[in-house]
Amino acid sequence: MKVVRSPQELGEGPRAVALGTFDGVHAGHRRVLDATRETGLTSTVVTFDPHPRTALGHFVELLSSLERRLELIAEQGVDETLVVEFTLDLARLEPEEFARQVPEPIGAEAIVAGADFRFGHGRRGDLALLERLGFAVRPVDLLEDVSSTRIRDLVREGEVEQAAKLLARPVEVEGTVVAGDARGGTLGFPTANLSVRPGLLV
Repeated sequence: MKVVRSPQELGEGPRAVALGTFDGVHAGHRRVLDATRETGLTSTVVTFDPHPRTALGHFVELLSSLERRLELIAEQGVDETLVVEFTLDLARLEPEEFARQVPEPIGAEAIVAGADFRFGHGRRGDLALLERLGFAVRPVDLLEDVSSTRIRDLVREGEVEQAAKLLARPVEVEGTVVAGDARGGTLGFPTANLSVRPGLLV
């Protein structure tokens, strides 16, 4: 999968573009990615980094790092991903301007997203607006009770089996193995100590 950070690196379309943050790449996200591939156009994901809520000053414990998110997207057979830096300036764009600056320059012919997708200043943009702007819109029905927020809640509560069902894969903890106090080995149970990147949910 080709990964770029500017529309200019992609060139012209036509493309089917999946819009979203895709934190965790859960079962609902996978349906969106599948629908994007099924269009027969070049399948392109537009995702955001940092998480939009984080950029707006809210604390969000992420289910996956950007690097892991890109790996999971690639596993779904997507052709390319554009990582858009989410800034306050981007958040302030009116929905029409967002459409002109993000999907339009990469030749988006079709836009694929969850039926409740919102974008632009005040989250005023929706799929109906994109359709009025001339894009072929393909809404994907939501999976009941499947969302990144719900999965985060389940993980915090220790309900990892239920969270795994919504993720369609095991819950992961991503980090770097570091030296610890070596107490486990003396007890006959050697352990690995993980240094987890700030902002990731444990």
